[in-house]
Amino acid sequence: MESGVPQETKVAEKQQASTIASNISTEPGGQLAPSGNNSQAQVEQALAQIQDSFSAITKLIGDNKNILTVSGLFIVGAIAVYITFALLDAINHIPVLAPLLELVGLGYSIWFVGRYLLKASTRKELMDEFDSIKKDVLGENS
Repeated sequence: MESGVPQETKVAEKQQASTIASNISTEPGGQLAPSGNNSQAQVEQALAQIQDSFSAITKLIGDNKNILTVSGLFIVGAIAVYITFALLDAINHIPVLAPLLELVGLGYSIWFVGRYLLKASTRKELMDEFDSIKKDVLGENS
């Protein structure tokens, strides 16, 4: 017994399926694409739009090079700070290393005060060294 769908509906569905199948062709790459010259024009139009987009992006980057450089440096700096904090946190969780580093820092601080800050002559020597480094970094006019 038949399924209760009229014969005319089945015929119309078969005709519609054959129409759709005739509008699709298989390309050599095995992909299905609409047949006809429309597809070639659409591909060329899409490629032209992509090329225009790339040229617009290139122009945008060229016009805003300083802003992009500063933004990139800011992002790299933020990542460096994050990595530094993560590294310090990891070092701080090593049981013996954190107190050892505190002792080294305390010892260096005591040495620095004794070497440079107690006498006026050594303070002058420190300031001369600081001025020399400042001139090297900033230039002679600063």
